[in-house]
Amino acid sequence: MGLDHVSFTSAVSACGHEMNLELGKQIHGLTIKSGYGSHVSVCNVLISTYSKCEVTEDAKLVFQCMNYRNIVSWTTMISIDEEDAISLFNEVRLDGVYPNDVTFVGIIHAISIRKLVEEGEMIHGFCIKAGFLSKHNVCNSLGMLSLSPCMTPSKLELNCREIISWNALISGYAQNGLCQDALKTYLVATMESKPNNYTFGIVLSAIGDAHDISLKYGQ
Repeated sequence: MGLDHVSFTSAVSACGHEMNLELGKQIHGLTIKSGYGSHVSVCNVLISTYSKCEVTEDAKLVFQCMNYRNIVSWTTMISIDEEDAISLFNEVRLDGVYPNDVTFVGIIHAISIRKLVEEGEMIHGFCIKAGFLSKHNVCNSLGMLSLSPCMTPSKLELNCREIISWNALISGYAQNGLCQDALKTYLVATMESKPNNYTFGIVLSAIGDAHDISLKYGQ
């Protein structure tokens, strides 16, 4: 019985799970010899495997050599290439591929890591227009985009008002030195959700880092 794209996808995926780079490269070579080197499913799992093994350049090379890319291909690259995430996201639309919720989580993460406020507001607007604010993972990720005083809770329009969403927003403010906003958001959150240990931890950290918040809030 001959090997097909399903066999190669499973084998490469196992290499990624075990982080076995050497075997992964051997199977990659075999996929090329067998005529499956450009198959979209095989390439997608190769990109993921090379990323897990921390050889991003090899992942990029596989991506660049693909004849056809689906949303999994684009989303995986956006998730692993933070420097080029914005340009990759723009290319997705030019390629006629529609982003999904995981794509938005990846691009939001890249933007929050690089503290790109303008791009964050643009992606936030895109999420609203495309109706992705109803997706909990997207909504939670948007909480990390509180990178400036103008990104208030009302502007972020949290539709998924669960404690995870509030925690993400509070943490985003606190990590960017917006301690007053973190505390205000915490107070709003307590009226709509039940805080958990993580909520208390991040708000106490914000209070501890702030010089202009009374100690009574930490009691």
